[in-house]
Amino acid sequence: MMPTIPRDWADPFLEQAREDLKAAWSVPADRSASTLCMLLQMVFEKLGKAAYARAGNAVPRNHQAASLLFAMLLRHPTGQALLRANANVRQ
Repeated sequence: MMPTIPRDWADPFLEQAREDLKAAWSVPADRSASTLCMLLQMVFEKLGKAAYARAGNAVPRNHQAASLLFAMLLRHPTGQALLRANANVRQ
């Protein structure tokens, strides 16, 4: 059965993010950097969509979910701390 309201999409997006992260871990560390980056981008897109859905918002149908995730993190003190912990996180 397909999810019918935005919040119902959160768990499927989290599961997809987990699977993409597993795939990223399988990429050899000494080569295929572009593949690793692509997979990590997919993980963050799906995490962003899951967070957006969990909040009850309509899930974006574009590749801007990672940007939305950062916007959500900036609105919460814990998220701000995560972003401040490492300057490379936002690059």
